[in-house]
Amino acid sequence: GRQAEGYKPMYGFAGTWSGTMSSSVDPDRKYDIEIFVPITCKEGNTCGGFGNYSVECGVSMTLKSVNSGIFEYDFPADTVVECPYGGSGTLTLRPDGSLVMEHVSPNQTLSAVLTRK
Repeated sequence: GRQAEGYKPMYGFAGTWSGTMSSSVDPDRKYDIEIFVPITCKEGNTCGGFGNYSVECGVSMTLKSVNSGIFEYDFPADTVVECPYGGSGTLTLRPDGSLVMEHVSPNQTLSAVLTRK
């Protein structure tokens, strides 16, 4: 088996990203979002987060793994009424420098294309 690599700086993913997110439940409604990934992120850490629904819902992203340009994360269920569902997601770097986000919770799938600020 492969040894755990442990700490790897998040050069490709690090920074502040922004974009517009749409939902599988209501595709016509768009949410402006911003996420931040610190360069010191490592597996098991809370590596930034994002807000949607006009920042009524803030989500912390816990890094599960990074493989082949895909950053996999989990996010906890929140006790706040506006943000009750936990789930998981991925950030995928594209060759053009943009970041694709797929965010899956029990009630919907959210997706966005983000650019570095």
